[in-house]
Amino acid sequence: MKQQKHIQTSIFRKPTRNYFIPHDSCHPTENTLPTIRYFFNRINAYPLNELEKENEITPVANILYNMQYDVRISNEKRKRK
Repeated sequence: MKQQKHIQTSIFRKPTRNYFIPHDSCHPTENTLPTIRYFFNRINAYPLNELEKENEITPVANILYNMQYDVRISNEKRKRK
């Protein structure tokens, strides 16, 4: 959407993309942490306004919680904005 010479974007989330490898799986950490990093890097790489960033951070944090990841991972990634 174009508004006043600025491009405003948002992130599309497929309904099937609301999960990834659970924390208690037998997968090595080297396989799971890049996925988490990807979600937070995407938030910071796109030109999103603060509302859009929060609209993306909240579902990612909820997914981490539901997959039994330590909440500190989410908080650490948020600080890297």
